Amino acid sequence: QGAGLARALRASFKDAGVEPGAIGLISAHATGTLFNDSMEAAAFASIWPQVPPIHCAKPIFGHTLGSAGVVDALAVSLMLQHEWLPATYLRGSEDAQLPCHPAREACLLAANTLAVSTSSGFGGSNAALVFGRGNP
Repeated sequence: QGAGLARALRASFKDAGVEPGAIGLISAHATGTLFNDSMEAAAFASIWPQVPPIHCAKPIFGHTLGSAGVVDALAVSLMLQHEWLPATYLRGSEDAQLPCHPAREACLLAANTLAVSTSSGFGGSNAALVFGRGNP
């Protein structure tokens, strides 16, 4: 149901000193499996009445196993640096029943956008990190 990921998200907001409404971009773990995608969507919908744009790097980079969180962190950092949200390429169809979906079209990001990156692992391991642009 996404309760563990929702707890990890709330803890990351508390650690960063931000409210969920300040987040303008979610980088989802997005395994492309029904179980994981529905868990993530439920977690996001439990936190945001209007879920921010979602990006999924895994369809671009593949499953990088233990380095998945690092690869995603680099992708989020580049998106914030260039103020650009690339479209998420998904092979196959999405579950129309999910309460939120990845951005299918590219768009600009505001200069002060905050992002959160999520990672989920076997056995219920969940991580969430908040990213923002510091002073140049």
